[in-house]
Amino acid sequence: MERIELRVKELAQERNIQNAYQLQKQLEVAPMVARRLWNNELKQMDFRTLLTLCRVFDCQPGDLLIYRKDKRK
Repeated sequence: MERIELRVKELAQERNIQNAYQLQKQLEVAPMVARRLWNNELKQMDFRTLLTLCRVFDCQPGDLLIYRKDKRK
């Protein structure tokens, strides 16, 4: 199945953010949002969240996202 994966955890750890709680504090989001970002469990994301991630990680949107093709095709 095609999917988009987030690289939040990897980028966070590169910046010494070691868990979802620390991510929550950096992003100033609800604990559940931080946990879902950390565990790559989001079903959708709005541009405000994407903008915040880019600002905190000093990166481009493409640095956060990976497109995975359907291998069955």
